[in-house]
Amino acid sequence: MWLRVEPDRKDSTRHRPYLVQSGLGMPDEAYYREPVHSELRTAYRGYLTRIATAAGLPDPAGVAERVFDLETRLAAGHVDMVRWVDSLSSYHPWSWTELRDRAPGFDWDAWLDGLGGQRARFETVLVDQPEYPAALARLWEAEDAGRWREYLRLRLFDHYAPVLPAAFADAHFDWAERAQTGIQQPPPRWRAAVRFVRTKMGDALGREYAQRHFPAESKRQVEQLVEDLLAAYRQRLAEADWMSEQTRRTALAKVDKIVALIGYPDTWRDYSGLVVRPGELLASLRAVENHEFRHRLGRLDRPVDRREWTMLTPVEVNANYSWEINHIVFPAAILQPPFFDPAAAPAVNYGAIGVVIGHEIGHGFDTGGSRYDENGTLRDWWTSADKAAFETKTKAVIAQYDPLVPAGMPPDRRVNGALTVTENLADIRGVSTALAAYRIAAARAGAAEPDWRALFLSYARIWRHTATPEYTAATLGLDSHAPAEFRVNQVVRNMAEFHTAFEVRPGDGMYLAEHERVRL
Repeated sequence: MWLRVEPDRKDSTRHRPYLVQSGLGMPDEAYYREPVHSELRTAYRGYLTRIATAAGLPDPAGVAERVFDLETRLAAGHVDMVRWVDSLSSYHPWSWTELRDRAPGFDWDAWLDGLGGQRARFETVLVDQPEYPAALARLWEAEDAGRWREYLRLRLFDHYAPVLPAAFADAHFDWAERAQTGIQQPPPRWRAAVRFVRTKMGDALGREYAQRHFPAESKRQVEQLVEDLLAAYRQRLAEADWMSEQTRRTALAKVDKIVALIGYPDTWRDYSGLVVRPGELLASLRAVENHEFRHRLGRLDRPVDRREWTMLTPVEVNANYSWEINHIVFPAAILQPPFFDPAAAPAVNYGAIGVVIGHEIGHGFDTGGSRYDENGTLRDWWTSADKAAFETKTKAVIAQYDPLVPAGMPPDRRVNGALTVTENLADIRGVSTALAAYRIAAARAGAAEPDWRALFLSYARIWRHTATPEYTAATLGLDSHAPAEFRVNQVVRNMAEFHTAFEVRPGDGMYLAEHERVRL
């Protein structure tokens, strides 16, 4: 069971503990049952055997089989990825007493004591998957303690394998990278060390990074970009002929209340209570993880701060929007070329970081974000007619993506339109909003004609990448984003400006008839 602390979806001023399905060593429950993953199941059993052998456990192959069998039965209690990302089907407030009554057979009080959680903080818990606690409790009661001890040992060794002796670390690389992503060689030690510190102490590293690589002028320019994207989004909402005035008013209020966090946090994390000792990597790692867990648990004692960086740190090349907080975050590390270049032409920046900004704003109005109001509260604020119109557009996007097969994949390995629809909607909104924002900037600068080609090429540039077939195959079932080739080519097919800029005509490979294009 995974414990998260996040804003309550129906009272976004306060934090609540969330209980989420967890406990699997493979990426998802589907890996334990679908025929397409049979080779990975074999590889995972081999990995479990290797770490059991490295740990000196008796009968390592037997331990591995018993643990795999236990995980398979745990996986049977999990919901699939499409249901998991649905915020309505995953919101279930239970009292602590209700949790114990609904899932008897597991000592929830002892579990909470072991985490160091105070009972008063957990009078109400939010359960993501209501079937899972009972399934876990039944399995806990049915299996003997010896089987669970084997399982917990291997989960512990798996978690720390990258920093344990070579027998563990090599086995972990072979499973987590070679088998799942096709990567054949580990990164240089220095790169692995930087990645490790970035993952575990991103705020500390981010403070140094921001001071060295994100000057005040860059921040000023990005702030202007955000202002233009928000203005463009308001304009697009005002022009949405399928949306009623009632829904539009709340949508505009939501845009007005978006908080933009750019570069780095206002207040840096306090690491003063953390002790990290050179030469004691494992002990230091455990200290860092415990410090982070206590920090997150401490949010239960304070109200939600809309300016707190809760998901990202300044050294991550990423961005995010929070449904519950209604804020957008752009770390310093993504505000670098090719996403943002303070010396680049406006078309280049609006086609790159401008699209990212528009994408994150768009998450406030996707299939999940549209269920949250301007304060981040989960409530129904759309009229029935508007919901129906949006659902029609959503189905059209799903239908566009369902037939897509990534390059190098067999015909049956297609994009899952339902799994990726939230991100696909945000991509389409991101590009269309960036186009509108660029018009605003071009008019302000007195430009005679927008450079649409430069904008679209800049957008394509940020998604250049190489991927192994193993990596692509894995993302099709796990990632809520479509493969990069479709985040570019399928998105721009919906834009009239793309067809004009590149003179795309019927019969061309990227032509999409006007009546098939989705306008949001």
